Amino acid sequence: VAFCPQRPKMSQWLFVYWEDGAEPGDITEDYCIRKRDEVTRRFFEGDRIVRSELNLAECEFSGKLAVRMEGVWENPNTWQGGPFRCYTFVDPDRDRLYVVDTGVFAPNKEKLIYLEQMAEIASSFEFVQQAGS
Repeated sequence: VAFCPQRPKMSQWLFVYWEDGAEPGDITEDYCIRKRDEVTRRFFEGDRIVRSELNLAECEFSGKLAVRMEGVWENPNTWQGGPFRCYTFVDPDRDRLYVVDTGVFAPNKEKLIYLEQMAEIASSFEFVQQAGS
């Protein structure tokens, strides 16, 4: 007897994670990989980056220097996976690290269109002036 948990037919997501106290010099490629894996392991029940399917590059995101990761995520616990795109950067004005991540789970479907939709939404990320600032 085999047990196979029911999987959603398709899902897309965008998450924004932040933590205070990061310095721009902290943002190395290895740090970005470890931070995304840490966040997704915690909130997505074990998701991780497939290192052999990962591309990293510097870019600008929301007016800040960022590390962009594009690749494939997998979850060995649920046998799921798919493409993702992630931006990691520090806003020195707020002394805050941000991880803006998008991903897709779409078995037997063309995934690029869905990933591009999420990238368009992610590109709308902006900083809001805090009251009293």
